[in-house]
Amino acid sequence: MPSTPRVGRACSPLWIWCGPLDFELLRGRQRHILGTSRPPSFRSLPAFAKGGGERYGIGPDTRELLDACLAESAPGDGRPSR
Repeated sequence: MPSTPRVGRACSPLWIWCGPLDFELLRGRQRHILGTSRPPSFRSLPAFAKGGGERYGIGPDTRELLDACLAESAPGDGRPSR
């Protein structure tokens, strides 16, 4: 009997993944969503939302913090915690 992919594994369809959630996986999904030939790079400027009412800064450790948060999303057995 074939195994069913579980959440937490990067396979097909697009929103089921087979490995750890990481920046490269997100880049690949973003490339698909944007319909571009290359995945986007990590941002280097602040981001804004809600008509400029919210600002998301950028610092030398922003990528490191993102990687740490993504690593925490799959504790123990590799499945997302939420």
